Amino acid sequence: MAEETFKDGKLSGEGDYGADGQRDGPWTFYFRNGRVKAKGKVDRALMLPRSAARYLR
Repeated sequence: MAEETFKDGKLSGEGDYGADGQRDGPWTFYFRNGRVKAKGKVDRALMLPRSAARYLR
């Protein structure tokens, strides 16, 4: 399990990274006060590259 933090060192998110170094699988994100902001699953297979996303607007 990997952790991401705000600049002040407080936990901002935790989950796993895939082989490509990107978020993948279940993740939990937090507000600065420590309360849960969101929980969900990041599915790298369903994500589009930024260059393709502009055509969906």
